[in-house]
Amino acid sequence: MSYQNPYNSSSGQEGWPAPPPPEGSPAYPQQGGASPYGENPYGQTPYAQNPYQQPYAPYPGGPMATAPVEMPGPVKAARVLSYVAFGLLVLGAVIGGALAGPEVAGAVMGGGFPVIGLFVCALLFHRAGPACRVTAIVFASLTIVSGLAALGRSPGAGLIPLALSIAVVVNLSRGVTGDWFRRPRA
Repeated sequence: MSYQNPYNSSSGQEGWPAPPPPEGSPAYPQQGGASPYGENPYGQTPYAQNPYQQPYAPYPGGPMATAPVEMPGPVKAARVLSYVAFGLLVLGAVIGGALAGPEVAGAVMGGGFPVIGLFVCALLFHRAGPACRVTAIVFASLTIVSGLAALGRSPGAGLIPLALSIAVVVNLSRGVTGDWFRRPRA
């Protein structure tokens, strides 16, 4: 048994399909005739729709939206160290007020003004911009200066605030910290 090309017009065998008629033949009449502008017989241009365009709106945040970014480790560390410095300041004021009176408590809190400013900046680390970072570095530097002054008056007095403030300045001066404070916010 031999097989022949089903589209061969010279085939006289039954059961084989007839070859399709050529374009423009009377078997497939075109309505309205062919247009020189490339329109198909139904009046639509063949390239009217972009096949690569999404049929729906992009999700909120645009096509490059990402998951919420987590605060980097050095920023978290600087924030925790600022909280610890403020907690030690308040504890020192309470103990000084209990032992020597309210004047000493007020003097401790007044002398700890840079630590209070650093604490307020640390509260804003999650949403603030680069100005908050610079302000926190300035307050930590002032705390370093006051810690050195206290260390000069009596050995060991300003050692803890000095160490905490140096660690805060180091953590806030890192590149990843700068990227965190320069990130785009909604």
